[in-house]
Amino acid sequence: MAAAVRAVLIDITPLRVSVPFRRIFVARLISLVGIGMLLVSVPVQVYNLTGSSMQVGTATAVTGLATFLGMPLGGVLADRFDRRSLILVGRSAAALAFMGLAANAFGVFGQAAALPVLYVLAVTDGLIGALSIAALMAAIPTLIDRRHLPSVGALGAFSVRLGSAVSPGIAGFIIGAAGVQWAYVTAAVVATVAVLILLGLPSLPPDAAILGDRSERADEEPGDRTPDDTTTVETTAATTPSLWRFLRTRRGITAG
Repeated sequence: MAAAVRAVLIDITPLRVSVPFRRIFVARLISLVGIGMLLVSVPVQVYNLTGSSMQVGTATAVTGLATFLGMPLGGVLADRFDRRSLILVGRSAAALAFMGLAANAFGVFGQAAALPVLYVLAVTDGLIGALSIAALMAAIPTLIDRRHLPSVGALGAFSVRLGSAVSPGIAGFIIGAAGVQWAYVTAAVVATVAVLILLGLPSLPPDAAILGDRSERADEEPGDRTPDDTTTVETTAATTPSLWRFLRTRRGITAG
């Protein structure tokens, strides 16, 4: 019976054995919640400003597309630059974008500028947020023993599902109770907490093999490559479907 229970539970060994991985897991979950809140709050504000379902659909599509494109872009950058720096810059920029969205919702930029500013900040936040999540994913194999990678994958899928489950409820409750501007404020606070958590990460330079052997890898046959040869871009491409399902879930909620 105990063995059967263990078979259906997620192995949390990576969280117990690696402090840096714990930081990344928590920050990634927080970031996914922030993205989910963004994808709920933006359409609500667009509808409040315009009363147009077409504008709502456009805002949802543009924000979702920016988030989707940020993943492979983050993978490319993570193969070339220090991942800790990318993560911190990306999460800090996302927090600033949330602050800008909150300021815009409070009317700081004026009513006439509200919609254009909303689009610019929402796209920026979605793009940068996804970029930093890709860099977070790229850092994981350097922080955890390879025998734990299957468990890491399960934990990653769990975080996407949890983020997709709780973010619309959080955003909806705050919007209903206090207004969309406070949903942005909450997301900004959450993003700032993620940055503080990630400050404890060690330096995470890109893999030397990825930087030094690109020309040799281009001449290799696909069958000659091992799992160790996989680039961050390829890893991101393999894991992007989970995020895409997350985005499709949010689109369905906001469209309803």
